[in-house]
Amino acid sequence: MSVDIPSDILWRICNAAWVPHIFIPGDVYAESPRNEAVIKMSLASSRLRSFALALLFKEVYNWKRIAYKGGVWPSAVWPYIRIFNDRDLLDALPNLIATTQVKLRFTPDSPKGVSLPYLLAVSTLPALHTLKLQQRRFDDPKLIDVFVEMHQLSSLGLTLTELQDIPTVIDFRREVAWDQEIDVVSEILQFFSTTLVELEVSGDLIELQMIASTKWPKLATLCLVNHIPYDDYQYLPVVVSQMPSLHTLHCNFRAEMMLRHPLIFCSSAEVHPPLSAVLPDLTSLSLSNIQPRDKIVEQLPSNSKALHIVALRDHIVPDTSPYNYSGLTNADVIVWIDAAAKLPFLVRLSLGLKSAPSPTLLAHISRSCPGLEYLELEQDFFEYNENESSSLTLELFIVPLQNLLRLRELRMSVELGPSLEYLNPSGPASTPLAFVDRAQRTAMLFAEKLPKLEFIGFSCATQFILKFDRYCPGSALGWFLFKTISTKVSQPIADFPTPHSSTIHNTLLPSRGA
Repeated sequence: MSVDIPSDILWRICNAAWVPHIFIPGDVYAESPRNEAVIKMSLASSRLRSFALALLFKEVYNWKRIAYKGGVWPSAVWPYIRIFNDRDLLDALPNLIATTQVKLRFTPDSPKGVSLPYLLAVSTLPALHTLKLQQRRFDDPKLIDVFVEMHQLSSLGLTLTELQDIPTVIDFRREVAWDQEIDVVSEILQFFSTTLVELEVSGDLIELQMIASTKWPKLATLCLVNHIPYDDYQYLPVVVSQMPSLHTLHCNFRAEMMLRHPLIFCSSAEVHPPLSAVLPDLTSLSLSNIQPRDKIVEQLPSNSKALHIVALRDHIVPDTSPYNYSGLTNADVIVWIDAAAKLPFLVRLSLGLKSAPSPTLLAHISRSCPGLEYLELEQDFFEYNENESSSLTLELFIVPLQNLLRLRELRMSVELGPSLEYLNPSGPASTPLAFVDRAQRTAMLFAEKLPKLEFIGFSCATQFILKFDRYCPGSALGWFLFKTISTKVSQPIADFPTPHSSTIHNTLLPSRGA
């Protein structure tokens, strides 16, 4: 049947039917059937099967809790695997000769040294260029010798597995050999510093002084995550001063339950060249938990296309607010919008707010940044907001948004009533059906009045939050994300991560009508 069809046409057909799987811990849809259309097509001929295998097994997962339990993919699919996410299938690794990306993730209770045999197997992969390693600790000197064998890496991620229990966090910090861990990671990073193009690393594992004093001639993307580094403070323009190729800079540190001094990215007394002079070609900047006195707002590179000023916190915090968790006040957000207005190429804007967005704020954004294609306005601690906007207020939101003629995706904290409900005082929380219904109806309203929108998202409590009791709210809020479609049939789509890695709910699609 498919013999006479050109390969590029067959590829487009399979690709159109393929649903990419984005794994998120706690995803309740992880075991539901996916890509049935592609699988059925693959039964028609061996030629179609080769296209289907390349799509279905391009990226594979095995976190034990989801697919492929107790088994391994047959050898026939190994040549098609390009991206490998695993923590169990050690025997399969040496056979993945076409694999270019590997992500290894180990749980907090994994014993010390458990990752070494995996890394040794990964080091033999001839096509490997990307490695993401997430584990509880990095204070094993043996890691250095293993990483040296992977000299071809151009993309590296070293991050910590998040500890959810507060006493566990405290005990863990006492037991880790911090100085040795910093030395191990420092030696690994310095080995790759001249070849890395992308780097994601936990702030808990580095010293900013080391980053600042090392040359990174090819580094185009730097993402700093988890927590603020513990060494002597270095201002951001100094930290990135030896990264001439940097285009993406994301400092997405999370506020934590431990008492820490706030991070100031740049003070008024800064004597070094401003960020705009150090990185004139920077196109994407993300900063978390900005303090009111931070002067980095005056140093935004003029070529920026994406600006994300967000409020992030640990997944589990005490009933009191985490230290330095900081959304923008009404006055501060105006300062940032005015700064964004000076960026002629800006198309993506995210702002973390202390208060829910207002029609007045949206009007100021639409006047200042008319070229936006993506807009995200998230209220911190939104899970405690039980207010419900009137129909008139919702209509007032739409008026300024109609002036953003290029807007394709909108994510916003809209007051739709309580987003959590408790069946009993000590039981777990869930998302009320009334909240889901209001979100659905509001999405329909926005889709009708804003026909160019492709995605509409509203803040909600994430699945991660709902797993724990009411006194342990979660980290960054999730989104009920809706895709506007031209048919009258609604259908589920995959999860969409935000630029600053918030957890996302599975989504529903409101229909816009023909």
